[in-house]
Amino acid sequence: MDICAGLAALLLALSNPLRAQVVLSEVMHDPGGLDHHDEYIELVNTSETEPVDLEGWHLGSEEDLDLLVDKGTGLVLKPGQFALVLDGSYLGNSTTYELLHPDVVLLAIQDRAFGRAGWPKSREGTVILSSAGGDTVEIFRYPPVKQSGFSWEKIDLEAGASSANWERALVEGGTPRSP
Repeated sequence: MDICAGLAALLLALSNPLRAQVVLSEVMHDPGGLDHHDEYIELVNTSETEPVDLEGWHLGSEEDLDLLVDKGTGLVLKPGQFALVLDGSYLGNSTTYELLHPDVVLLAIQDRAFGRAGWPKSREGTVILSSAGGDTVEIFRYPPVKQSGFSWEKIDLEAGASSANWERALVEGGTPRSP
């Protein structure tokens, strides 16, 4: 690389602001019983400085990606802020997550169920988060359910979505950002 090209690349890198990053932090794919209304996904903006607008973002599976929609708290995640994404059929069918921390952004999917008809339980499932531009932001593959009612929680928010970075919640019902 010549000096001019190297200098141009350095200037380009310095002119781009740090990119905010939204990651999956918790996945409740089998809340127990026959009720899929309580399935949820938790997201977090891991940036310390940059907000992220989730307008046009999608969440779902390999079979079906669903648009994220605002449920009264907006679509912007501030640095360090969490979002709870509920099944589209939650409102009017459940009250499980009424007591959330006041700083949580409450979202839902536009469809009535995650994936085709809720997350799979008897086989491996895939959770996909994609940006408004259609770029895959993160993919989490979880194994078949061994015990209903326990979510998957990311161990290290900065370490990616490999299965080694996830563990089952210690608390039944998971820990969606409650007060």
